[in-house]
Amino acid sequence: MAWIKSLQFDQFALKATLEDHMQEIDHVDRCIERLEAKIDEATALAPAQIQEVIAGLQALRGVAKMTTATVVTELGQLSRFDSPSNRWRTVGWCRAAARFARVESPRQETRTCGG
Repeated sequence: MAWIKSLQFDQFALKATLEDHMQEIDHVDRCIERLEAKIDEATALAPAQIQEVIAGLQALRGVAKMTTATVVTELGQLSRFDSPSNRWRTVGWCRAAARFARVESPRQETRTCGG
């Protein structure tokens, strides 16, 4: 970001546009920081059972705070699903895993998810 701030323009319109965009980026950064603080607060105030689910999801490789907050918020109690494959199908993780494995047919894709 430092290199963008170091840019110098001769035309007033370009300077004004850059300044406007930089202010908007700073604004969005502050919004993200506030949202992350609220997520941290909500996680800390959540029941112990929910905190355990969040901690368990974050133990998965590549699954961070924002992902776990989204999954727990969207799905609620994970125990309501009769199997892990149904749980992850709801989130869409199985389809992504199947694509990553380059599975061709939809039938194989379902099998990849344990179905």
